[in-house]
Amino acid sequence: MTSHIRKDTIFVVEDDPDSARFAQFLLAEAGFDVMLAADGDSALQMISSGAHFDLMVLDIMLPGANGFQICARMKENPETRLIPVLMLTAKSSEGDRFNGLVLTDADAYMVKPADADELIETIEGLIRTSRVKQAEAARRVPEPLDF
Repeated sequence: MTSHIRKDTIFVVEDDPDSARFAQFLLAEAGFDVMLAADGDSALQMISSGAHFDLMVLDIMLPGANGFQICARMKENPETRLIPVLMLTAKSSEGDRFNGLVLTDADAYMVKPADADELIETIEGLIRTSRVKQAEAARRVPEPLDF
């Protein structure tokens, strides 16, 4: 009997076709499955339809809903709040970083062009941390009371 090891799936939300193709290639080479969305509204639709992914790489400047809005919705939803979000964007100001990390609760913020090795290491670290948080959350589920 062969065992099937599920690969982690990364959801890349990026409107620039070259950046999306590069991210898809880089992540696939690192052993990840990759889903893509080219605009914010498509990303929200995929999330609401129950698409499964282990981490989101999210641009901020997108057609439709922007990255801040997408991240905030994910973190407000009990079904998706523990999925890590890495904002990968050309927006490099401290205000943008603050909005991403503090106001929308993104798990990491990187500025394009990102170093490929650093990007992969960050994603792997976020997934490891997410698994620990998910396990802790599962242990905190209260037991039903017997009456």
